[in-house]
Amino acid sequence: MSIVLQNTFGLGGGRFAVSRAAGHCVILTLMKMAAAKLENLSERMRDVDRTLLRENLKLTFEQRAHKHLRVLQMVEELRRVGKKLRQKSDGR
Repeated sequence: MSIVLQNTFGLGGGRFAVSRAAGHCVILTLMKMAAAKLENLSERMRDVDRTLLRENLKLTFEQRAHKHLRVLQMVEELRRVGKKLRQKSDGR
């Protein structure tokens, strides 16, 4: 019997020749690994403020893009001011 895995549970792909019983063991192992990944994800999600995610998803695409643009503009302004301060402290 041959089992083909195509990016199953994010584990990559490949072809494995195994017996039927071993095939069941492989599948069970993959299922356990996938469950462990889900548990790990749940633990990480406890620290995520979902209210901010929900509020952002209520915005239209254009509103989110505009918000993103404003943040990028702020970052560029901070970089510009930081560069100016560094040059000033170097005596230029």
